[in-house]
Amino acid sequence: MLSSLLLGAALALGQQGPPAPEAPAPPAPPPAAAPDRWLLMKELQGTWEGSLLDSQQTRVYGWVQQGFAANPDSPHDRVNFGSNYDWRSNDYRLNQVYFVLEKPLAQDGNPNIGYRADFLVGNDAPFFAANGLFSNFTGFNPTSGVGVAGPEKFREVDRIGMDLPQFYVEGHLPRVLTDQGMDIRVGKFYTLMGREVYPAADTDFYSRTYENVYGTPFTHTGVLTTIHATRTLDVVAGVVRGWDVFEDNNHSPSYHGAFIWNSSDKRYNWTTA
Repeated sequence: MLSSLLLGAALALGQQGPPAPEAPAPPAPPPAAAPDRWLLMKELQGTWEGSLLDSQQTRVYGWVQQGFAANPDSPHDRVNFGSNYDWRSNDYRLNQVYFVLEKPLAQDGNPNIGYRADFLVGNDAPFFAANGLFSNFTGFNPTSGVGVAGPEKFREVDRIGMDLPQFYVEGHLPRVLTDQGMDIRVGKFYTLMGREVYPAADTDFYSRTYENVYGTPFTHTGVLTTIHATRTLDVVAGVVRGWDVFEDNNHSPSYHGAFIWNSSDKRYNWTTA
């Protein structure tokens, strides 16, 4: 009996206690937020087209903007002077039927390529048209009367036109010149100038300022380089073919550039172009 107790005590002393609890694993980082899917991308989900777009990190989306500008004064020339895109008095406008094909550039520290192409049909297209690209039949012509030689009347934009406001390829080169690297864009793109933008989905108001139409360019064609000087400051510089020019009419290149500051929390921005 005594030997059994001693043996049991020896076995008990030789046993290892329960394993110490492991430290809890750090929580997994939250998954990256999926980009908003508009109607077209939602409809393509589950199809081979949608799978192809997703595999290439490419989005297709767009919008339709239309409106009616009422004017109780009913001017005889049907012009709401200074209102610009809603310039027709008491008349319906199909301003923008707009499609975008886009692969956004990633700023994740790895070299990558992005691209974008915008296609526009509507009454806004004659305003956007650049010299030499759809300008002959979309409302920008030698008799239009504003910006080119022609009769003293409002520009003939009372028809639907088409345009490619943007089509460009861009690349991100990390750790070139700075730790954040640089981006290079080649093609046709919206200007950096002005306080308002031209895509209807990105602006707050249906009407536009006089400055928006006559005081700043719409688009440029050329090369833009963006140097990410710091985490909050970008320096943009490039050579373009001029103001709303696709086919150069004077063989004189122009400079286009900007300083862009974004606060660390992305809530504030300052751009000088």
